[in-house]
Amino acid sequence: MEFLDVPTVLKVSALFNLMAALAWLTLAQAFRMAPRAGRLMAAGHVVLILSQGCGDCVIGWPLQLGQALPEFGALACAVLLLLALQRMLRSRLRRRHIAWVSGVGALAIAAGLISGYDIAPRLASTVTVTVLAALAVREMVRGVSGQLSPFVSTCTTLPFVLLTALGASHAVELLLVPGWGEHILRGELPSPTRAVLGFVVTAGITLSLIALMIWRLVTRIQHLTFRDPLTGALNRRAFEQALTDAQAQLQRGHGFALAMIDVDHFKRINDEHGHQAGDAALRHCVRIWQAGLR
Repeated sequence: MEFLDVPTVLKVSALFNLMAALAWLTLAQAFRMAPRAGRLMAAGHVVLILSQGCGDCVIGWPLQLGQALPEFGALACAVLLLLALQRMLRSRLRRRHIAWVSGVGALAIAAGLISGYDIAPRLASTVTVTVLAALAVREMVRGVSGQLSPFVSTCTTLPFVLLTALGASHAVELLLVPGWGEHILRGELPSPTRAVLGFVVTAGITLSLIALMIWRLVTRIQHLTFRDPLTGALNRRAFEQALTDAQAQLQRGHGFALAMIDVDHFKRINDEHGHQAGDAALRHCVRIWQAGLR
């Protein structure tokens, strides 16, 4: 990719990150769509701009500080991305696990800076980001498998897989390819291929998370359309549709059963303990019934 102008690619990437940060903030603050995840993503884009676009800012800084900005910036971006993904998917990944991985990575970066070994900080940040990206891949697979079509699941997960692969390949380069230490110390720009791949992965991750947010919104609307807001049971519209489907199955030779349940003395609960107690009783009954039905 000799024909590519790396500074131009980096400027385009910075502009995209700025627009993405403003878009996430607008969705979070104005439209209240995944507000916490949106703020985390906006912060991640801003940190990415600062860590990638401030090469001239660190001129004259001590060497360790000049190295610390991009390495800690990359780590912070990965942490913010994983936290946003956790909020969107409501995953079971514990924050303490993210804190352990990122904390060990931050200590490794600091130790590498203190040691004076030129590639140590970059290697520590690259390995930590790769581990966090692998965790993101796992959470994506857990969160969308069976929920979305295989094609859509693959498309939304692919950018995180590419981020993991790029991180692993860069770690191998740092260990095996000579000359990386001088390249880092001189603060040289990335290769055209790496700059383009970085931009593509960043854009892909952003689009994947926007797609996840839209999917979550559609799922929420469907839930409100077909479910009773108090108990979560099927409402009248959904019940009639389920009954129609069961009648169609009956014509194909598949039987079904319809049970009617009455809660005795329910009015007494409302009269003696109030409507909040009656609502709690209804939710409790529905939980019991749903646990005993397919």
